Amino acid sequence: MSKETEYKNNLNQERNLRKPNTSNPKDQAKKIAKNIATAASLIGLLEITDLFFLVAIMAAIIKDILDCLVIPALPIIGTALTLMASFVIIASMLICGSSSVKSKSSKVNDFASKAVKKWGVLATGTCFEFFFGLNFIPTETVTAIIIFVFILQERKTAREERRQEEGEKAEMNYGVYA
Repeated sequence: MSKETEYKNNLNQERNLRKPNTSNPKDQAKKIAKNIATAASLIGLLEITDLFFLVAIMAAIIKDILDCLVIPALPIIGTALTLMASFVIIASMLICGSSSVKSKSSKVNDFASKAVKKWGVLATGTCFEFFFGLNFIPTETVTAIIIFVFILQERKTAREERRQEEGEKAEMNYGVYA
């Protein structure tokens, strides 16, 4: 009897190991909803100047489409289009910028690291386009979108810092009048 129960226990353990690890569907739905909410919160940070970045993303898309259709036979034109698309992205980065209002608590190192991150993504994406055979991958479009998301995230953190500072000022004013 003990061998039979031992066999059943081992069999059950083996079956449990082979089961796919499925979490609760409610938890998965909550994760998906959280990701959608995060994306929606970034969409809420759009400004009118972001139209310039829309132009940069469109230029990158057109450049990547031309890479696939026409430009493979003409590498000089492909290089020129890559540089032009990168310059449009640079102009959009300078126009849209990061947070237009700097808070007193923001550090110079934090600003520099964000700038280096954006410029590094742009340089990497542009250099990747110069490799023959890899320029068919739409890296310029992906680069423009990543930089735009970085700018939206910077705006979000700047807005949160401003709200926190306004809350602290309101608390101080309330303490004066109380």
